[in-house]
Amino acid sequence: MPHERVPLDGVVIEGCSLLDTSALTGESLPYEIKDGSAVLSGMVNGSSGFSVRTTAGFSESAASKIIEMVETAAERKGSSQKLITRLAKVYTPIVVIIGLLIAVIPSLITGEWRTWTYRGLVFLVASCPCALVLSVPLGFFAGMGAAAKKGILVKGGKYVEALAQAKAAVFDKTGTLTTGRPQVKSMTVYNGFSESEVKEYAVAAERYSEHPFALAIVCAYNDTVISDVGSVEEMAGGGTKVKYGERKIICGGKNLMEENGIDISSATPSPVYIAVDGVLAGSIEAESEIISDAAITVEKLKKLGIKKTFMLTGDSRGQAQAVSVACGIDEYYAELLPEEKLNILLRIKEEYGSVIYVGDGINDAPVLAAANVGVAMGLGTQAAMQAADMVLTGDGLYRLTQARRLFQKTISVVRFNIAFSLAAKAVVLILGVLGLAPMWAAVLADVGMLIITVANSSRLLRNK
Repeated sequence: MPHERVPLDGVVIEGCSLLDTSALTGESLPYEIKDGSAVLSGMVNGSSGFSVRTTAGFSESAASKIIEMVETAAERKGSSQKLITRLAKVYTPIVVIIGLLIAVIPSLITGEWRTWTYRGLVFLVASCPCALVLSVPLGFFAGMGAAAKKGILVKGGKYVEALAQAKAAVFDKTGTLTTGRPQVKSMTVYNGFSESEVKEYAVAAERYSEHPFALAIVCAYNDTVISDVGSVEEMAGGGTKVKYGERKIICGGKNLMEENGIDISSATPSPVYIAVDGVLAGSIEAESEIISDAAITVEKLKKLGIKKTFMLTGDSRGQAQAVSVACGIDEYYAELLPEEKLNILLRIKEEYGSVIYVGDGINDAPVLAAANVGVAMGLGTQAAMQAADMVLTGDGLYRLTQARRLFQKTISVVRFNIAFSLAAKAVVLILGVLGLAPMWAAVLADVGMLIITVANSSRLLRNK
């Protein structure tokens, strides 16, 4: 029925309509169906009813497969153990054993138990791993705190490192690189009609339609004055027929023109044609509106070490190519279903190791879960935000470059903390064994290094 969600996969056996497929493909433009067209569960019907012969049960439906893919992808990602945790498991028993050996073996040889026991204790105090173990999580927490101030929410420290070290970035198109709203690009007139006349007829025909192309036309030509529109008939397959004064106007796609005997053979292929009294009057080109900061974001990511960028979309190849060129994307894949997106991402992941994926729709959930770092746009769906590892609040894609730069700095701070702590401890340890470092120096090597590393990590909170 009109405005209902398709419950199961199937084939249309009667009727025609326009379906919203954005939940599955990310495509913002309606999908026209008629007898023999395939429909998938999760699509939303337009204003005309149709009948379907189902071809798959619930467990095999497109919606169920998306849920299954999200769960499988999340399991495949696994969890990485932190380097410092592995280091602590080896470091602690080794220094305890060395401390005991320093206290016992020289004492047995020289008989100076007091001296060598003191040196062994200095060694143990100086080698205490507190500064090492605490400096790493403190660095990550500071980095995530600084990111949160910028509207970047991260679900764990391991994603900080993964984003900082990623070699490839993969983007969805609609809702990520584009707004999902068509925008009028140009108009062509035919058969002696003027541009002002075609604008007037187009606005008159589309004034009362909710189709994305109709909204784009009315928005683009909102200064056009029209008189009262007579009867309005919106076609189930897309397009309108209106009575405008004494003229009959038909506005729609190629199929609607052919069904009404309008000759468009000499016209440039376009998504929208306008015919007046059976004669082609003009055509209108429209394309997806690209997010203002999309191109600069891609450019900056490359400067920050991303080797290659990709775009995966359910949209047509023509639109995908236009957006990829405008945004500076290196490689694109179009007309994809969620399962195909996931397979391509896994291939990219194999080639580049660590991959960022940025998306916003239900169809992006499996890919977000499978990527090393899944980044959801804050205005996207709940499913995408749930499957993602990081959320960019608001609609600013530029926050991705802020996150990359901040987390690279976070990793540098953490590595400095580890190296500085180890170096300072090594000096005191050697001096302690030689009897040149008192107990207060050992305490300073531990507590002092902890204070220094905490102060160094806190600089991230003041990051601009």
